[in-house]
Amino acid sequence: YSTFASCLVTGKSENGYVLLKEETLEKMITPALCPRAQDYFSNMLKPGYSYGLGVWTHVDPDISKVNTPIKEFGWDGAAGSLAAMDKESQVSIIYMQHVLTCGPAKQIHKDIKSMVFDIINQ
Repeated sequence: YSTFASCLVTGKSENGYVLLKEETLEKMITPALCPRAQDYFSNMLKPGYSYGLGVWTHVDPDISKVNTPIKEFGWDGAAGSLAAMDKESQVSIIYMQHVLTCGPAKQIHKDIKSMVFDIINQ
């Protein structure tokens, strides 16, 4: 899983295989929600984020209260897993847990991402 996340960040596998064209990934992380869906997503599900093609993407750190860069992207799972990536800093974060309907996962994800980017930005 971490190898896949690294490929999304760098655009290539360890042996140089191109996983996605740069323009494809750029389309994936470009917000694609209509205004009504964006309102719902940002207010109810993931404040400060939008959704592109298959991944959420960070659009407003003032709202999200997360110190990750704009266009940080990824997905999370119903049982609390997290995949978060940032092309600019070349960072990928994979966090796995399996606790169905884990309410605290949202805060855990914020804390993990904030800790990683605090270290990077030192």
